[in-house]
Amino acid sequence: MKRERVAPGVYRGGFWEETWGFEVDLVWPVTEKVRNKYAKERYGLDLSKDSFDDCSGTCYDLRGLDDHKHVVLILLAEWDLSPSSISTLSHEAFHATDEVLRDRGIKLTSDSAEAYAYLHGSIMRRCLEILGPGKKVR
Repeated sequence: MKRERVAPGVYRGGFWEETWGFEVDLVWPVTEKVRNKYAKERYGLDLSKDSFDDCSGTCYDLRGLDDHKHVVLILLAEWDLSPSSISTLSHEAFHATDEVLRDRGIKLTSDSAEAYAYLHGSIMRRCLEILGPGKKVR
């Protein structure tokens, strides 16, 4: 999926991960106010009690919502292709990987590390394709 504007200066993109059967919903740049509004309008969630101050990104594992299957919501405070932004994306993509595989009964061990690495790499690649190289958005 290509990026789409969801509010002035705020974008989203997403994809369905066929192998493990879940959706990734990526939104950036996000403030606490944007996060709260987006989560409420799209998923009917009240995240107003969760702090987003001094946060460069976050990941929510959303299961069992009425109109949605398994969704992983990744929110980035900023995206500018800097090492810091890429590191934040990788951090949140790992949380997504861990949530999905643990939900399927696979904990991170030396025997399961390759599955974690492949899924993490797939999430990163597909998020980077949506975010696009060199497109500064803040």
